[in-house]
Amino acid sequence: MSNKIYLFYVLFLGNLFLFAQKKWTLKECIDYGIENKLAIKQAILRDQQSKFNLVTAKKQLAPNLEFASSAGFNYSNFNDNLSLIDPKNINLSAWLISTTPLYLGNQLNNLIEEAKLNKRITEQQIFKLKEELVIAITNIYLDVMLKEELIKVSEAQLENANNDFVRAKTLYQSGVMSEREFVEIQSSVGLRKQEMEQVKTNWDNARYNLANLLEINEYQKFYISNEISNENEITPELDLDLIIKEALLNRPEILIKKVEVDKADILVDLSKAPRRPTLSLLAATGTFFIQRLSGTLVNSILDYTLPTQSIGTQISDNFFNSVSFQFRVPILSRGANRIKIEQMQIEKEITENALEIEKNRLNQNLQRIYFDAKSATQQLVLNEESEKLAKTSMDFAQKSYVNGLINIYDYNNTKTTYFQVKSKLLQAKYTSILRNKIFNYYLKGFPYSNE
Repeated sequence: MSNKIYLFYVLFLGNLFLFAQKKWTLKECIDYGIENKLAIKQAILRDQQSKFNLVTAKKQLAPNLEFASSAGFNYSNFNDNLSLIDPKNINLSAWLISTTPLYLGNQLNNLIEEAKLNKRITEQQIFKLKEELVIAITNIYLDVMLKEELIKVSEAQLENANNDFVRAKTLYQSGVMSEREFVEIQSSVGLRKQEMEQVKTNWDNARYNLANLLEINEYQKFYISNEISNENEITPELDLDLIIKEALLNRPEILIKKVEVDKADILVDLSKAPRRPTLSLLAATGTFFIQRLSGTLVNSILDYTLPTQSIGTQISDNFFNSVSFQFRVPILSRGANRIKIEQMQIEKEITENALEIEKNRLNQNLQRIYFDAKSATQQLVLNEESEKLAKTSMDFAQKSYVNGLINIYDYNNTKTTYFQVKSKLLQAKYTSILRNKIFNYYLKGFPYSNE
């Protein structure tokens, strides 16, 4: 293969790769983040753990069955000739026992309800993490788009400076333009190139931030599609009070605090459990063997010898079955239970106050988000008007400069002002998109899923 054919082949594959380069939409970024973000995976695992805790709490109501056995030695002063380790002193036993709780002062029901509430909390925490991730991804995604638009502005600024430099070079060589003016235009080109490099670096850094948020390692190959739908702008017809009222009922942070208040009620009731009576059903079956001691009781009016039986005979004869009710009533607890109850009541007040604090915070946050979105929309309109005026002024300054009516300094200042206004317009544009999207996220609830 000749060098030319090889070079063509390489260039063809390179162009094919660039053409096939994946560009991520905002929804694809969000779906990928929700599916792969470690923090969300960990929250899902905690949710699964709370599910198992609920199953475990329910199973405490079921009867249990245990097997037990023991082996030991009998020892007494009946016979001085017998020692502790004498095989004549051995005893063996084995049994099965089952315990069924009948009444535990509502303790088990409270444990089940607590597990249910913990499950609800973990579900809402997953929802909140996803929403926070959506907002974070949207913010950085729009920042990448802004930085890429600023590159286009910088390119236009550089192209304009290059065109002025070409014209100035001709005028300078023909002696029409002074050296001072020519050097000023030449330095402007260099300055625009430096600004271009800085803007590209900012864009590259924004891509890195987005890839890092999505936990994608090779950010150099990470590009976005630059396609995004903008939600409707904030309108005066929106009822902010109604929006806040709905949010105070349905927002995950509020639901979490409400569940925590319910959980505090249960914990107060659980703290009273040690002061309540309990009732359990016990059933047991088993057998035992005792190697009976033999000897004479010293200084006793009764002189006797205990009979011995074989291990097989005793195991056969000593089988027992037992069914009983166990009733327990606490009498004295040294005041520990009372202190525990008071602690849980204080904890309940804390959670109730936390709920009210969260409501106030959400109320203020929604008002801020609403007015931020409204203000951003208004700023966008003002910047659009400013950009039109600055563009008209720059066009007029360019004609005036060509006709010798203004000097190079005034012309450069007019161009700089225009491109600054253009950059502000782009910033206002993406700020408005972001603010309106955030408000709509709060207004409509979580907007994306990974299904």
